[in-house]
Amino acid sequence: KDLLKRVRRRSMRRMASNASEQLYYCLKRLCEPCREHVGNNFNPMPKVYLREFLPIRTRIFNLMVEIRRMMEQNDYSDIENVLIEAEGLRESISTERKTQMYRVQEEGNSLHVSLVYLITLQESQELVDTLRQLLKACNKFTK
Repeated sequence: KDLLKRVRRRSMRRMASNASEQLYYCLKRLCEPCREHVGNNFNPMPKVYLREFLPIRTRIFNLMVEIRRMMEQNDYSDIENVLIEAEGLRESISTERKTQMYRVQEEGNSLHVSLVYLITLQESQELVDTLRQLLKACNKFTK
């Protein structure tokens, strides 16, 4: 029994470490194109992109806060609702990605600006996927 507990704790630490690294690299991939865009003094993002992305950003932040709370308190009683919210967020980002892919193909749009926004959406979706996986793994190991 003690051996199983040690193995389980070791697995939890490894899983937490891997998840932290995944989240770090996801955030890094999310920020790098934006930093490069600003550093090279390219055209600013159109306000329509900002209006579309701010609600997504807020939902991602709220998801991160809720998952953190669940992990700190070791309370996964509301996991189904959080996973449903995360899936809805993922679908919203997917819809925005498709819209942005159509915009990239249109004439008159700055290709570089459009691609930076598209990358931001793609990495945001990856971040949500990583958060969902982390939540599921933590819940599994606490049972």
